[in-house]
Amino acid sequence: MTPKCEFYQVCPFFTDSLVAGMPSTAKLLKERYCCDAYSKCARYRVTLDAGEQYVEDSLFPNHDEKAQTIIARVKRETGS
Repeated sequence: MTPKCEFYQVCPFFTDSLVAGMPSTAKLLKERYCCDAYSKCARYRVTLDAGEQYVEDSLFPNHDEKAQTIIARVKRETGS
């Protein structure tokens, strides 16, 4: 498994601090998002579109709707 995402070394999802209790799910999500379609990762999109400080600890790579909500809220609050 070779990650392509530029943030994998500091991402709590990739480094297992968020998914310690579910190795099978974590492996599948890592393969899909960290190593393949990283630009579709909710954590990646929030980092780029809103800022790293807005990535919630509970945000998983497949939480698309939550990511969109965070990004929209930040844009409203900052006027960007």
